[in-house]
Amino acid sequence: MGRRDIGIVDFSNKIEIENGAGCRYEANFRINKSIIPVKVLSDVIAIITIIIIIIIIIIIIIIIIIIITSISTIIIIIISNTTKIIIITSDIILLSLEIMIFFCYSAIL
Repeated sequence: MGRRDIGIVDFSNKIEIENGAGCRYEANFRINKSIIPVKVLSDVIAIITIIIIIIIIIIIIIIIIIIITSISTIIIIIISNTTKIIIITSDIILLSLEIMIFFCYSAIL
C-alpha cells in the first residue's frame, strides 16, 4: 500500500486530488448556497402576487361602487323630495353593501 496525499489546490470550483502513486484527479464542484429552493420561492412569490392583485381588484370595485352610490344619491337629491331621498339612498347603500360583501366572499373562496 502506498502513501496517500490528498490536497485541495483551487478553492473556486475545482478540486485536485493526488494520490501516492502520482496520479492526479480533477473534479468540479458547486456549492448550493440557497436555503430555500428556487422553485418553492417562485411559487410563494406567484401566490403573493395573485393575492395582491385580488386585493387591488376588490379595492377598485369598492371605490367604483362608492362613486356610483354617491353620484346616484346626488341625482336623487336633485330629482326628488326629502322623504324619497331617505328611502332610496338607504336602499342604494344596502345594495352597495350587499355587492361589497358578495365580492369579498367570492374573493375569499
